[in-house]
Amino acid sequence: MRPTQLPSLLDRLASLTAIRDTELLEHSLLRTLLPMLGVATCQLYRVNERHEFLRAIRFEREISAQGEDSARITENIERVLHQVDVPEDIQLLIDVVRQNQQPTFQSLGQAVCNVFPLLGGVGINGYLVFESRRPLAQSEETLVRGILSVYRNYAALLEESQRDKLTGLLNRHSLDQNVDKLLTSIVADQLSHNQPDQAQDSAASPRQYYWLGIVDIDHFKQINDNFGHVIGDEVLLLVARLMQRSLRSSDLLYRYGGEEFIVITASSERAAAGEQFERLRHAVGKHRFPQVGQVTVSGGYAQLDGHFSAHEIISRADQALYQAKRAGRNRIFSYAELIEAGVLKEASYGSVELF
Repeated sequence: MRPTQLPSLLDRLASLTAIRDTELLEHSLLRTLLPMLGVATCQLYRVNERHEFLRAIRFEREISAQGEDSARITENIERVLHQVDVPEDIQLLIDVVRQNQQPTFQSLGQAVCNVFPLLGGVGINGYLVFESRRPLAQSEETLVRGILSVYRNYAALLEESQRDKLTGLLNRHSLDQNVDKLLTSIVADQLSHNQPDQAQDSAASPRQYYWLGIVDIDHFKQINDNFGHVIGDEVLLLVARLMQRSLRSSDLLYRYGGEEFIVITASSERAAAGEQFERLRHAVGKHRFPQVGQVTVSGGYAQLDGHFSAHEIISRADQALYQAKRAGRNRIFSYAELIEAGVLKEASYGSVELF
């Protein structure tokens, strides 16, 4: 790195550590590295503790001349969730990095493919992949390692702030951020599917819908009253772990507050979402809890729709949960099915009553 680049690097690192959102932090990392290395494109892959791919981000940066003394910079970010397709040659390099826990480099045609591991508290939680015109100099490799170290330390602090202290699940603050981003993404997806040229692609690949469910531990107050709060906390922990095991790697699980949890899952149809919530309910119900015995959960779920706010969607799921409790507990109800059955009436949002 040239001395003249140092102020720019320090400014970018300052911007990096000012971010309070994990996804934006990933974007900022890529924006920091590409100009420093003179790289046009790169990918960031995220994996979970079972090394299943969670998402991928592709970042492109193009510089085009506008005049003698000016240039136009165009940036494009593509984010892929759930079905992450990793090219075979990249997958082979990722396997080498996973085994050695060190970066690896390999010539691919006229370029050099560089793969760096992203390290977290439990080992590798992602990979940074980019192509360069030549092998990295020692100083450039050291620069990348240094920036990734800063990123890792800050990302760990950010991750801790988004986790519930007792269960380790994502917390309510993280829920608010993620649901807002997801609704924005859903609106964009709905608009793109309405375009005529998207009709053929939509038919080829089933459209994914998102569902938000509220899950509540039945009779939790009685557990606390009869066995004490220490056992109550143990029940919360066990329920959280059982639900995590029953969910897919792409699903999101939050502790909403007290004995309530929120699940966000994706599926191409409502029936499949209902089956996912039922698997979760059965996973908890068949487990025998120390001292307590059987513990059950009730839940309600509703579709995430870009026409409604996060508050309105959570309210729908909560109404379905209330009906599940009224019906005897240990069951999961769909808001849409309750509307169709006439049990609930569609709420009218957007009007304001003054009193």
